[in-house]
Amino acid sequence: MSDSDQKQRRISTLLHKKEILLDALKNKVDHWQNNRIKMHVKSLSPACRSCYRGSSIDININHICSRKCFYCPVPVLHNWKPYVALEGVKVDKIENLVDLLRKFNIKVVSFSGGDPLLTFDLLEKYIRAIRQEFHSSIYTMVYTNADLLTEKRAQFFGEIGLDEIRINLSGRNFDMMPLKLAKKYIKRVTISSPVVPEEKEKMIDAFKEIDELGIDHINLIELMAAEYNLKNLKERKYIMKNNTAILDSEVTFYEILHHALKKKTKTPIHFCTADYKAKSSRQTRNLRYSRYAQGANESITPIGKIRQIFRRIETGRKVVIPAKKFSVNTDEQIYLQYYNTYVKEVPKTHKGKKIEINKDFYLATQKKPSKKMVLQGTLMLLLFQLLFIENKPVGEIVSHILIKYRHLVQDEKDLFENLITFYNQFDDEEYFGEPQLFSKQN
Repeated sequence: MSDSDQKQRRISTLLHKKEILLDALKNKVDHWQNNRIKMHVKSLSPACRSCYRGSSIDININHICSRKCFYCPVPVLHNWKPYVALEGVKVDKIENLVDLLRKFNIKVVSFSGGDPLLTFDLLEKYIRAIRQEFHSSIYTMVYTNADLLTEKRAQFFGEIGLDEIRINLSGRNFDMMPLKLAKKYIKRVTISSPVVPEEKEKMIDAFKEIDELGIDHINLIELMAAEYNLKNLKERKYIMKNNTAILDSEVTFYEILHHALKKKTKTPIHFCTADYKAKSSRQTRNLRYSRYAQGANESITPIGKIRQIFRRIETGRKVVIPAKKFSVNTDEQIYLQYYNTYVKEVPKTHKGKKIEINKDFYLATQKKPSKKMVLQGTLMLLLFQLLFIENKPVGEIVSHILIKYRHLVQDEKDLFENLITFYNQFDDEEYFGEPQLFSKQN
């Protein structure tokens, strides 16, 4: 059998197994905010509940690590010089970070790397500054493999009021000692580990002790491919979905969860998919910065994308239509352009529009195209207006069209099928992985 045939057989096997497992898990799991790509059992950590709202921020405090995990997507820089970065922006002064947190009303700050404990003095300095300035109004969290978590450091985290520590159990070959140490001092202890197919049995076997230790949450993370780990993942012949997420990892999670439910594991379990991580990161950034990048007559979607509605006139010139003035003209062709927003640091002398964080620290926004769509025909234009401009409930939309535009559809079933197909095209532009359509009832 050729390599290609073997791969196809593996894909078929995994997809079949996924279908069986999802059917077995039906009605036994929750989906955060009805989101189909964020599955969990029992409660979620406060940080997980806020990760897509625009009020959380992740600070990369270094790019060094004590481990060399094959799956890690983050480059380890051996000649790295200490600096703190968030969303690609260097923040090397504590006052700049404090002012930025205040400017954007940040409620959750997580420190990651690399491993933050490898630059503990720097980490301590930043956590102290946040606590001194904001007291307990900002939820603070540290990601670590816990190689360097000593009793003294755990005690510091407890005394300073660190809200949560997330420990990679896989990174230490399922050594429970750091979890026990963290539980002595820190408010909330979470296992945050990738789902490695070869470690399935270790994870399943660990549930009993995890329950006994009183661990607060288990966050299992779908493996994802990046430039720095792609070779390692390919060597293991993992199957990639959409060139990033690993199908083997997803299916392994469902197997682990199935066993956890069978054993009646007490600790809450959450699956963070690669799709969710990418979308929530994008949404958080867009919600925070899009209003600074928004152009004349452009609007912002509920998930922070900048939306530009326009038509082309006979000369080919683009005429942007404000959302509040959008109306349906029969068979008109309307264009939609969505944008993501990014930021970069700029000098005070920057000529363009800039965001003043303080007198010495300025950011400028960059608007980058996300998706372009063309709407043509009365039904498509009408659905866009009712769904995304006027935010009408689905029952009201169906009634309105069947009464006033009956000639556009065969029957109610045909209308509903058209509505669902149309709506699904706007995932990650107008909404984020949530079947909001079905919650819009009269």
